Amino acid sequence: MATPLNQDAQLAEFLAKAIDHDQLRLFVQPQTSISSGQVVGGEVLLRMPTPSNNWPLASLTNGMNISSIPIHQWIQTALNQGLIHPLSEWIVSNVIKQLEEKSHLVRCTIPLSVNMPPEMIDKSFATFLESCFAKHTTVDPSQLSIEITEFPKANNLEILNRNIQQLRAMGIRVILDDFGSGYATMNYLVELMVDAVKIDQSFIQKAPHSASARAVLKCLIDLAKEIDLEVVCEGVETLEQLMLVQSLRCDVIQGFLVSEPVPFDQFWLDLEKGAKPVLH
Repeated sequence: MATPLNQDAQLAEFLAKAIDHDQLRLFVQPQTSISSGQVVGGEVLLRMPTPSNNWPLASLTNGMNISSIPIHQWIQTALNQGLIHPLSEWIVSNVIKQLEEKSHLVRCTIPLSVNMPPEMIDKSFATFLESCFAKHTTVDPSQLSIEITEFPKANNLEILNRNIQQLRAMGIRVILDDFGSGYATMNYLVELMVDAVKIDQSFIQKAPHSASARAVLKCLIDLAKEIDLEVVCEGVETLEQLMLVQSLRCDVIQGFLVSEPVPFDQFWLDLEKGAKPVLH
């Protein structure tokens, strides 16, 4: 049996080759406006390939069931093994390519959001994004949103905020993900100037049955609204949850109630066909 360190090294080798050979997959989960019922965005989610007998990277699996390893473990491996920059750049460049390929479709100008750890949001990342948009001139930077997926240490907030403002100056939206889950949530709102917050799904799932979770959820949404931030609630799976977040003035929902994550081609197809509002 492989030790955790050995498995991490094996995963890193596989991940590096998968990036080089363009073997990773991207899915999208739609984000829907509560007021209009229309799809107004989508979160891009990484998925690992499903191996086959003639798969070019089959020799690197070493008996591992690649598809059974959770995505968060791959992301942690990327962070541990110095692969987070090439992985994040692969995701962003492929998202921008997708946006350019579909730029002729009327409804395909909605923003797509990409998850990024704060370690990625530095000057070199801004330079990388500028080069991407220079290559794909039909894509406007406003079509890309960056979701900060992990909260940084307090002493890094000033530097992070400067880098965030550089992205926002380009027209890119920045979102605080898992809002409410960190111990210093309020401090992030003071120190980081962003465009939106995404409420941690644990509050959405507990709120219908817990007065305390409902009170915290209301507090988080009211706080974000007070400083003019858009509020996205993720993990909405039932009508009861939808009615609750709607009553609390959430702007956008994401979750299985509307759609599970789908491959890019299916996302664009559904978007083009989606004349009727999803929630109405």
